[in-house]
Amino acid sequence: GRVMEEDIKTRSQLLAELNELRTRNLQLEDALRQRPSNQADKAATVRQEPGSTQYRLHLEQLLSKRTRELAASNRRLERAIADRKRIENRTRAGNSLLKLLTEAGSLQEYLDRAVLLLRTWSGCRCAGIRLFDDDARPCASYVGFKKKSPESENPFLLDHDHPVYARDIVDRDKSQDLPYLTRQGSFLCSDTAGITASDDDQPSTRFISKCIRSGFASVAVIPIRHAERVAGAILLADRRPWRVAAHAVELIESNTHFIADAVHRFQTRDELRFKYDTQEVIGAILGLSLQDIPLEEFLAHSLNKVLFSPSPSLGFQPQGAIFVVGDDRQTLVMKARMGIPDRVTANCAQVPFGKCLCGQTAADGAFRYFECVKGTNGSPHETARPHGHYCVPILFSDQTLGVMNLTLKAGHPHDRREEEFLLAVANVIAGILQRKQVEKELQLHTQRLEQSNRNLQDFAFVASHDLQEPLRKIQTFGERLRSKYAEVLSDTAINYLERMQTAAARMQRLIDALLTFSRVTATSGRHEMTDLRDVIGSVLSDLELCIEQAGGRVEVGFLPVVMADADQMCQLFQNLIGNALKFQAEGSPRIGIRSHWFADGPSDEPADSPGWYRIFVEDNGIGFDE
Repeated sequence: GRVMEEDIKTRSQLLAELNELRTRNLQLEDALRQRPSNQADKAATVRQEPGSTQYRLHLEQLLSKRTRELAASNRRLERAIADRKRIENRTRAGNSLLKLLTEAGSLQEYLDRAVLLLRTWSGCRCAGIRLFDDDARPCASYVGFKKKSPESENPFLLDHDHPVYARDIVDRDKSQDLPYLTRQGSFLCSDTAGITASDDDQPSTRFISKCIRSGFASVAVIPIRHAERVAGAILLADRRPWRVAAHAVELIESNTHFIADAVHRFQTRDELRFKYDTQEVIGAILGLSLQDIPLEEFLAHSLNKVLFSPSPSLGFQPQGAIFVVGDDRQTLVMKARMGIPDRVTANCAQVPFGKCLCGQTAADGAFRYFECVKGTNGSPHETARPHGHYCVPILFSDQTLGVMNLTLKAGHPHDRREEEFLLAVANVIAGILQRKQVEKELQLHTQRLEQSNRNLQDFAFVASHDLQEPLRKIQTFGERLRSKYAEVLSDTAINYLERMQTAAARMQRLIDALLTFSRVTATSGRHEMTDLRDVIGSVLSDLELCIEQAGGRVEVGFLPVVMADADQMCQLFQNLIGNALKFQAEGSPRIGIRSHWFADGPSDEPADSPGWYRIFVEDNGIGFDE
């Protein structure tokens, strides 16, 4: 906006100056037609007669002076017109690039159409644009080079390690490059015939040498700057000398900021879209992990989400597989596949660590990109056609849990964004595999513990019954000895007999407790509608003798019907009432049992709950300190 305002202001000034020059020219022409009006000219006219030599010299001098003034005015007018044309061309070019930004749907479309404009503006045969941070493609877009093998002709397509012409653009301190640098830092050589090709390894020399060997006589490299850094460059080339004019380079230099802004905008939009699509795939995989499905089905669905990602920047073939480390920790086992022929599946069903691409990835945990031709990928089968592979390690805490292998088209480059996406997905799958492994181990331990508990319960139940019979015999024969032979037994023998019966009674209590425990754990969880009045009635009937001996009284209020385990409730009330009868300080035991209904239950109670009951068991015993 600021640049266009300056252009409008400059255009207004030029129009005013043009009008002023036209006015002055008209005045000069009128002056030449009229006689002199000042006093000196009148005097000269008086002194000089028409037709005399002095009069003719005077007219020639006056005409020469007016001619020089008119020529100077014309030159200023031509410069103003030329400046105006340059500004108009610059404005039209900028408007064309802005219009192109609104019409292009992607960065590639914008660059493809931009190089056509650049070639038109420059008048040369070849034009190209390269972005320095686009390491996947040496040249983002080009036109005019050989269609079959542009790499052999395009100077942009040299080594992929670094832009070979970066120094030509940025470094102005090299004396040998100064003759070819413009004021804006562009490289311009209109005739390479005077330069000798060299094998010097300097980037500038290599670039010029390739231009010469490719037959280009006119070459220009114009930097694309954004945010104080060189983000890319424009290449103009032609086999004819003097085809890349300085004014064309200047025109393109004045509009490179439009290209830089457009590239930055498209890249920012694509990056945001890529991150959104990545999170969408990861979210879908996390959602799958919450479903109760087998591991093979989960991995198959996850592979499908990866291969058919909605991101347009990912170009995967619908072919791939996911391997999981086997129980021996040295073999990969294929758990999911898509688009892989049965012959390949049979050969790759199990892959040892270190063998083939997948085995090597599992062994060292490194991401791999590989271009395969027949018999060169180290796999157990021969490759039928050229293709490529991404081998992605699935790691958790530097431990290999599996490998994801994707097949690529022949010639598909190693793309940084695809690697970032695959590693992010692999990390999520690794976390899910680790969680499922922990869940599997936990389930196994739970099953073992439950089995152990069942065995313990069965043992306790059986053991308690098996111990009852010998214990009853000990108690029975001990009682017979005491009743029949008490008169003949010595005091020491009687003491021994009483101690034996006391130990047997203690053993009986332990067995009864063990039997009760086995019954409680074996029948736990059998909840049913239970009338607490019937439970209390059964307990009072069992404790009738104890209540009578203690002189106690039990008052029972309203008791509801609840969902409970009848046996456990019976045991609960029996223990509470028994303790109240046992632990008394003075007087007769008084025990009260009642209930109270609440409309709103605890915070974790369902909203539609009918309510809940609180059961009170109160006594006048000694109690206990809180």
